Amino acid sequence: MEPENNIQSGVPEVKPVANEAPKEDIVFSNKPKKKTGMILGMVLFAILAIGGIGFGVWAWMDGNTQKEALNEQIDDLTTQNSELLEKLGIDSEDIGTDINRVGIYKNPVIKSKNSDDVYKLYFTSTPVWDNDGNSMVVELAVKDGSIEYCNVGNKQWLDNGGSAFTKVSDCSITGLEGDIYTIVEFGEGQDNLYNNIGFVMTDGTVKYLPLYDSVENSNYAIRGSLNIDGYVVNAFDVDVSSESLAGGGVSTVFVLNDGSFVKYDTSMLAQ
Repeated sequence: MEPENNIQSGVPEVKPVANEAPKEDIVFSNKPKKKTGMILGMVLFAILAIGGIGFGVWAWMDGNTQKEALNEQIDDLTTQNSELLEKLGIDSEDIGTDINRVGIYKNPVIKSKNSDDVYKLYFTSTPVWDNDGNSMVVELAVKDGSIEYCNVGNKQWLDNGGSAFTKVSDCSITGLEGDIYTIVEFGEGQDNLYNNIGFVMTDGTVKYLPLYDSVENSNYAIRGSLNIDGYVVNAFDVDVSSESLAGGGVSTVFVLNDGSFVKYDTSMLAQ
């Protein structure tokens, strides 16, 4: 019998060492501690939060600064606008506020801001020939938006190119309510037989009376307002070449406050 051998297959026997401390896991020997990572994360979030609050405060302060600058610009423009209106002799209270119809414009009453000056508007109609062959005209004067006088008289043309007016009668215009901006004569055709005297009012309407009928019958009552879809600021005559007018004639166009214009038509007359 062979003697007992404790060495098996060439592997030496491992004997336990007394009081040996357990070894740490080699794979996790460099792992950081959890508390340190959590603290670093909290510090990072705190820094971001402080930065966000600081940016918000800066933006709020910058917005207030911009608002103050804008208000200063608005105040400056308002002052400049008031000064311009004063130079033009327009009262700021006369500026329209109906944005759908008037916008920021309203026909002004032409009157002086200086108590030493007096402004007047004068109008003379085209001649109306009476049964005796006399040339009759209507003369009007407007002061501070109202009729100052209305005269009917004979107008004669002198050899030197001038004219002379001889008053025949007064004419009292009735039914004219509101302030007058200006007076125009309007119509269409090759003569003034169907012309009208139009009163352009500060509200953009045009009130009228027929020229020939008023003189012949001494009736100067306003017949109504023209049916115009818009706010009238002016009117003037243009030469029209048209087959409907037997080759041509003169017609009135009305200028509106939006920059457009409409040509006069008898359908505009009040029915």
